[in-house]
Amino acid sequence: MITAAGSDWILRGKTGWSGKLGWWVGWVERPSGPVFFALNMETPNRMADLPKRQGIANEALRTIEALPPEG
Repeated sequence: MITAAGSDWILRGKTGWSGKLGWWVGWVERPSGPVFFALNMETPNRMADLPKRQGIANEALRTIEALPPEG
C-alpha cells in the first residue's frame, strides 16, 4: 500500500500486530533503486504503542537518506 509519496520517491508498507508484537514492513521506491525495511517491536501498551511503528521506521529511513528530511 502506498503510505506516502514525493516527487522522486514512494513509500509502500503494511502493518501487522499479534497482540504482543507490532510490525511494519515495506520499501521506498527511489530512482536509485528500492530500499527495503522491516520493523518488529514489542507492544506492552498494546493499542497505544501501535502508532509508534511508522514513526520509528520513518526516522530510520531518514537517517539513511531513503526518505527526505521531515518538514
